[in-house]
Amino acid sequence: MQICAKVGGEPWAIDRMPFTSIPTMIVGIDVYKKSGKSIVGCCATFNNTFTKYNSIAAIADSEEDIYTYVSKLVADSVKHVIYFIKLF
Repeated sequence: MQICAKVGGEPWAIDRMPFTSIPTMIVGIDVYKKSGKSIVGCCATFNNTFTKYNSIAAIADSEEDIYTYVSKLVADSVKHVIYFIKLF
């Protein structure tokens, strides 16, 4: 199973959820604050078994920038999904 995952395989998948028959993206967002700066991280799935994901982060200098970066990171994740769909 470990070798499968290391070469890009999918050793497990989620397939018995009510919304897996339609395009769905699960998004996780976290903010880490230290020394007046904030690191905003976003991780989003981009396939129908929720086993492939895109992870991106940004550094915000102010509290207001956090909201700007959250919306930008989610938009970038959606763009990644659209790019992935066009490949296949």
